[in-house]
This record gives sequence, structure tokens and C-alpha cells, in this order.
Amino acid sequence: MKKHLIRLFSLSAVISLIAAFLLSMPLVQRHNLRQTQAQLKSILLVLSSEPNHMLAEAPDTFSDRCAAALAGSGIDIRLTLLDANGCVIADSSSDASIGQSHSDRPEVQQALANQWGFDTRKSESTGISYSYAAYSAGGLIYRAAMPVANVWRSALLLSLYSLIGLLAGVVIALFLSRIWAARSAKPVADLTKIATQVAAGDFSQRVRPSGDFKELGNALNSVTQELSDTSSELHRSNERLHTVLQSLDEGVIAIEDQKITLLTSRAERMLGKVPQGASTLPACGANYLYLQRVIAKAMQTQEEIVEEISVSSPSPRVLQAYAVHLGDDPNSALAVVRDVTKLHQLEVMRRDFVANVTHELKTPLTSIRGYVELLQDEHRDAKTRAKFYEIICIEADRLQRLIDDLLELSKIENSEPKAAENQKTDLEKIARESLERLAPMAQNHHITLSSELAPGLAIQADPERIIQLLTNLIQNAIKYNRPNGSVTVSTQAMRGMAVLRVQDTGIGIPEESLPRIFERFYRVDKGRSRELGGTGLGLSIVKHIVQLYGGDISVDSVLGQGTVFQVRFPLAR
Repeated sequence: MKKHLIRLFSLSAVISLIAAFLLSMPLVQRHNLRQTQAQLKSILLVLSSEPNHMLAEAPDTFSDRCAAALAGSGIDIRLTLLDANGCVIADSSSDASIGQSHSDRPEVQQALANQWGFDTRKSESTGISYSYAAYSAGGLIYRAAMPVANVWRSALLLSLYSLIGLLAGVVIALFLSRIWAARSAKPVADLTKIATQVAAGDFSQRVRPSGDFKELGNALNSVTQELSDTSSELHRSNERLHTVLQSLDEGVIAIEDQKITLLTSRAERMLGKVPQGASTLPACGANYLYLQRVIAKAMQTQEEIVEEISVSSPSPRVLQAYAVHLGDDPNSALAVVRDVTKLHQLEVMRRDFVANVTHELKTPLTSIRGYVELLQDEHRDAKTRAKFYEIICIEADRLQRLIDDLLELSKIENSEPKAAENQKTDLEKIARESLERLAPMAQNHHITLSSELAPGLAIQADPERIIQLLTNLIQNAIKYNRPNGSVTVSTQAMRGMAVLRVQDTGIGIPEESLPRIFERFYRVDKGRSRELGGTGLGLSIVKHIVQLYGGDISVDSVLGQGTVFQVRFPLAR
């Protein structure tokens, strides 16, 4: 900017000086010619004032003497005396023809008519260009001529001086232009610097308005303030949007020109950690490559795409990917990833539950129906009929227990701890009552019951639910024990929790079955379970009771050695 102004100012100054120089040259020449004519006029006035008798005695001597006197003073003048008819009577030039008539000369004609005459032309007698002046006085015509070369020489000398002045003016103009350009460019440079910083995002810059750029500075400050306010609001909006997106259960991914522009932490937890420096989905790993295919399909079809993808890392899960092409940019898309693993598991559980319930209900009903058909035969004896009635009663009881357990499980699943039920329950008392109630059953199975109960342990729970929990655990420990085995119930306080353990010396549970024993209708030994009258819902009921009161349950078992169920509840405050 500054260099441009310097060049502009310098060029303008030089052009102006040259134009002034060229325009002044004709004026200088014209002025010199007028000065020459005035000088000649003065000489003629002086000559015309000489006594007439001196002119009469020696005209040539007079003209020569005057011309010599003028030449001695540095003035090259040609003097000519003409009579009233315009004939030459004396001339200081040696080439002049005395007696020759010059009445046709313009300056002579003008002098005869108006006393004074002037002309510039080349002399016919000498061939030199002269500037002529003629004066008519006392019956004579006085004429003086100065070579035009002298006039041009003076003009050339003056032009030389003017040229020197021009060069000096150019130098001064360049120097002043540099100063003026610097002064003029500084405010513009300051404004440009601040505008550049503002464009780079530094909205703290402000202009100090002054001079001719005051209004521009005020306008720039106003625009900067508006940009600052807009940027701050946009930043706050982006922060709020980012917080909202990060808090979603779904993962959000946005891409533009194949580059990742948004990847929430939830999406990274579901799809796997992104390698450092990775900026595209394929570079992030195999899971992201699956997602890239869904996004590519959405961009290609210009439609919303919903697909499920299964991933094995960081943990096995099923993800639902929703991808949509963003219409305002042909190379951008947005994807939302949702973890539907639990939904799939629930769907599988629902199908298994329906299948298991159907099977469990169908088995006793089929048995009842079959024996009813057998009883319709009139030829059955009383003893056989009594046996059939007994089997029907057993199957009906089994069916009743199954329905009761299903209703109880549904009730527990759909209930919440109420203030009236959520009371302090003495765990020692409940455990002793449960052991006493189940002592006959243990005796029939030749199982020894024992306890190690810490006094004073209280939990916030409905006593009936805890009795139900202990009954199911102790019954299972008795049923699946070995003859002459033992069952031990113990309680203790540990880190603010009440810990309840039911330990047996039974047949144990295979390791592969441990993760599934709390599922509805799951049986480790289906044949023995049905033989013992189990419905397959006892441990599922236990688990839901534990969860209802904020506890947790775990199991540790060694096949052939026994099993330990451990339940933890928060201590009552």
C-alpha cells in the first residue's frame, strides 16, 4: 500500500513538473522575443535622439560606431538607417547594399504607417534570421536587428536552468511523496492490520479513529464488536450443542468430504477408541468401516438409511446405525448410532420366555389330560383310578405353583419399594425363622442346617420379601444337596453392607451354567428339577427381590463340592 502510494504521488509530481516545463517553454520563448523587441525599441529611441548633423556627416560611421559600442557591451545588434522612401543609407553589416530599397519589408511598412514596426524573418542579404524593430522619426527610419539565435540561446539557457530546477523539483517531489505517502498510508496500514487480525478471529482489536479515516475506523470498530458478539453467541451455542450431543445415549458422527467433523465420546465407546491422527472413518478401524458403508449408501441414495451392525469389540454388541445425507452439502452426512444389544437380548428373552412358559404349562396339562382320558375308561379298577387321581393332583399342584411363581415374579418386577413396606428388617430374626420353617424338609432329606448370624443387622426391606428370598435359596440348597450334607446360613456387616450367605455341600453347578442360573425357567439338571417339583423361577424371583431393594447377588460353585450364594443389601440407617 505504502509503495503504491509513493509510486502514485511520485508519478503525479513528475508528470505535473514535466507538463509545466513543456507548457512554459513557448511562453518563455515568447517572453524572450518580447524582451528582445523592447531592447531593440530602446536602442532605436536612443539612436533617434543623436544630433542630425552627425547623421548627415557620416551615416555609416555613425551606425558602425553604435553597433561597435553595442557589441562591446555584449549585444550583437545590426543597425540600419533608411531614408523616408525606405532606401538604405547606412548599415553596420558588411554584407549590406547601400541604396537598396527596403520599403517592402514588413517592419518598414509598419514604421511608415504607425511609427513603429516589428518582424522576425531570415535576412535576404545575410541569410541569418533576425528579429527586426523599425522606428520612423525626423524623416529617417531607424532599424535594429538582433539574430534570432541569440534569442533562442537565451531561451535555451533559461530552459537549461528550468531543467535543472525540474530535476531538483523531481527529487524534492520524490522525497515529499515518500513522506506524504508514509503519512497517508499509515492509517490505512493500521486499519488493514487490524482488519486482518479480526479476520483471523482476534475480535479484541480496536481502531483509534482520527483524521480522514475516523468514520471508517468507527465503522470497523462497530463491525468488529458485532462479529465479537456473534462469535461469542455462536461459541456458546456450539458448547450447548456439544454438551447435548455428548450427553445423548446415542453416538453421533458427522463427516464432510470424507473427514470426521464430529465424533461424540458415546460413539467412540460403542465403536472403539479412535487411533491418534485418524481423520477418516476407515482409518479408525473395522467397526467404523461398517458405519462408513451405511453412510456411503445414504449419500448415494439421498435417502435415510437404517441398518443394524454387529461388532465384536470393544465388547460384543448390536448397533443400530441411522445415516442421512445433509442436503446443503453433497459431501456431508450425519450418522446416529444406538446400542440395541439389550433390546435384542430382551427380544430373545421374550421369545424364550414364551417358549418356556408354553412348554412348562403344556407338560402338566398334557399329563392331566392324558390321565383324565384314561379315567374315562369304565373298566379301570379303584386302585388304578386312585393312582391316576394322585398323579393328576400332583400335576395340578405343579401347574398351580408355576402360575403362582409367574404371578409373583410379575408382581415383583412391576413393583417399587413402598414407604410402608420399606421398613427396617432384622436379618438375624428372618434367617432364624426361615431355618426353623424349613427344618422338617431338611430332616426328610437328611440335611443338617446350621447358622452363623451376626446380631443387630437391619436392612430397609419388606420382611415377607426377604423371607421369600431366603426360603428359595435354602430350599434349593436342600434339594440339590447330597445325603448327609449340610446347609449353612451366615450374616455379617461389611463396608456398610449386610452380607447374607447360603452355603451348601451339594452337587454344585457347572461353570458354563453359572451366567444363566438367574434366567427364567433355566435348569441345570432339568430331569432332577422336575422330579423335585421345581418351576425354574426360584432364582429369578430371588434376583428381582435383591434388585428391588438396591442389593446385588453372586454365586460361587465347584462341581461336586457345593455352592455359595452371597447377597448384599445396604444397611438400614
